[in-house]
Amino acid sequence: MFYPRLEGPARQAYNDMVKGLWKEAENKIPKSQLIQRSLRAVDVGMTNPQWTFNLTSTATWNTLISDGTVPDNTFVGICGLFYPMITTQAVTEVRITKGGADVAYWDVQGTNHLVDARIYVDDPITIRENEIINVQGYTISASTEAITLIGTVVQRRGILVSP
Repeated sequence: MFYPRLEGPARQAYNDMVKGLWKEAENKIPKSQLIQRSLRAVDVGMTNPQWTFNLTSTATWNTLISDGTVPDNTFVGICGLFYPMITTQAVTEVRITKGGADVAYWDVQGTNHLVDARIYVDDPITIRENEIINVQGYTISASTEAITLIGTVVQRRGILVSP
């Protein structure tokens, strides 16, 4: 189910996701060597640090992220998306696969009409280090779209942040 704000069941699911990421990371790395931060495009294998996608085919699935690999010592959680198109959205559905199986299938049509164009889910996705994900969007018109995955990362201190 989708929620326009990170509260209620979506907040509880997010909190559980974060606890799970920390637990998974602490099985490999001492807690004192870990940090938590916001998800970035490169955390899920994108080479461009910008959440922008060139959609070339219509009435079919377009690949948004192809064989994105989570880096070593990094644990990712995805709990929603931000899709702020002002007019018509070219992508109506988003499908995420991990290990060859669909782990999320989100109908995102109308997200742009929400107050802040965000949706949060009550069944977030977690991706361990070196796991591969693919993200596809069902596209109704060719376009360049900005679709940001919302989530958090727990990773070894010093990879990106060294406080």
